[in-house]
Amino acid sequence: MPELRTSDRTRLRRHGALPGDDFLESRTITATGYVTTSDRDTAPEIAALIDGTITSDEDVLVMKWHGVGGNGLVRVNARVRRRHIPQAWPRWQRGEPQWAIQWEATDPRLYANTASSGSVGLAADTTGLTWALTWPLNWGGVSESNLLNCVNAGNFPTPVTLTITGPCTNPSVENVTQGRTLALTMTVATGETVVIDTDARTVLLNGTASRYSKLTTAEWFDLDPGTDQLRFTASTATAATMQADWRSAYI
Repeated sequence: MPELRTSDRTRLRRHGALPGDDFLESRTITATGYVTTSDRDTAPEIAALIDGTITSDEDVLVMKWHGVGGNGLVRVNARVRRRHIPQAWPRWQRGEPQWAIQWEATDPRLYANTASSGSVGLAADTTGLTWALTWPLNWGGVSESNLLNCVNAGNFPTPVTLTITGPCTNPSVENVTQGRTLALTMTVATGETVVIDTDARTVLLNGTASRYSKLTTAEWFDLDPGTDQLRFTASTATAATMQADWRSAYI
């Protein structure tokens, strides 16, 4: 488990503390093993590969984490911070040098190796009633064509990336399950995209230009474990679409 960062506050002249929010620190992952080779003269060459694993940038580390995700593959973004190759001569003589590698993942969540996605359009306009009316009246049903169910099969909230493709005016995405909304006051032209990253908390037009200032409602949300329902709306019904991309998350 990663370390926990709490924001509890001491109760002055009383027992205990005032509860605050808890957050996870980065995660440390350590793997140990040993090289096996039938030719002991190649052991130093194989060990040199371990020796060269330290990197300055994070990269995807995929692993099987037993008991997590149905024993499937999970991934983190991490970089090697430490490595160790003990100089135990008997093992080197047998061509079996030991090694240990330690990664540091600034995002402590374990993500499903297989990504999830879904897309939805805007609800179609419905025609009104035509006068004169004859009772009983048929008021029609409720359109749900703009609702998207996002399933987080993990046990921890996970961020989601929302891509809105125009044309539309004043688009908004509501997490109906949580009662939280991300709403923009702007026009997205035909062929343009607005990408909302709930982890980085950025709003980018066509992947480059920030439109964070266009957020009129910024109730940021992650997808909770289970199913979150998202609703895509805009000022008028057009052919615009909203795509959600996420990975189930575990801790």
